[in-house]
Order: sequence, then C-alpha cells, then structure tokens
Amino acid sequence: MTRVHIQGKLPSLNDYIRACRAGPQVGNKMKREYEDIIMLQLGRMQRITEPVRVKFIWHEKNRRRDKDNVAFAKKFIFDAMQKAGKLINDNNDYIMGFSDEFVYGVDYGVTVIVEAASEREVSEKLAECFSELVKILNTDNSISPRLAYFLLREKILAAEQSIRRNR
Repeated sequence: MTRVHIQGKLPSLNDYIRACRAGPQVGNKMKREYEDIIMLQLGRMQRITEPVRVKFIWHEKNRRRDKDNVAFAKKFIFDAMQKAGKLINDNNDYIMGFSDEFVYGVDYGVTVIVEAASEREVSEKLAECFSELVKILNTDNSISPRLAYFLLREKILAAEQSIRRNR
C-alpha cells in the first residue's frame, strides 16, 4: 500500500471549464501548473507497475463545492503520476477502480491511497483480455497468432506478478 498526501486546493471541474472557456491555452496552462504542483508532492512515492485500486480522501474546508466537481481533480492527479513516472498508465489495465471519500472542516488537500488489486480482480481482467484477444483474432486477419500469443503472455505475466506480490 502506498499513501501520499497532496496539500492545497485543487481546481474543481467548474474551475477547469471556466479556464477552458477563457481559451484553450488557459485551460492547458492550468492543467500543466497543477500537474507540476502535484508532481512535487508525490516525492518518494513508489512506482506502480501492477493493477491497483485507488482511494481518494478529499479534504475540504466547507461543503460549498459539489463532490463530483472536487473529485474531478483525480484526472490531474493520475496524469501527474504518469508524468512523474510513478504510474505506467492510468488506463483500465492498471487502474482497476477508485473510490472517493470526503472530510470537511480541515485544510484543503487530498490523500491518495494506492492498493494492489485483489487476485479476483486480476483474474477477471485476464479473462476479459483473453476474450478481447479471441474476438480480435476472429475478426482481424492481419494479427498473426504469434503476435496474439505474445500480447496475451505479457498480460498473464503482469497478472501473475501482481498476484505474487499480494501474497
């Protein structure tokens, strides 16, 4: 389990939409600036190389901002983790799921807790990958069985590695 606390008030979805409406460069600049702030606070967070579940505990001074708008900042957090080399990718192969909790009456910030995915989640993901691969092989004749084998083998090795770490 990895735990990191990011201090400060991150932008809500409404803040980001407002910046994008001011101009595409304004929204992009906002995103880059907050990613840089987040990356500085990731510090010694270990690199994530296996499927995980992520829990966000959002710290808010009051209840003025809607929960869905506050939780939007996870996009900036995931992107910053990728840029900092802490997360290989934030796609469905690595992020099995996430949850949000909210704490009020404290300084702004967010605690990010990263836990290895369960064996069941990894097995389900493997079965899903295998099904996708079979569909591709049945519909796309340009992929050789050898390439398909190596793609599937890579997924299986990653899942086995994750399962061994969980034991």
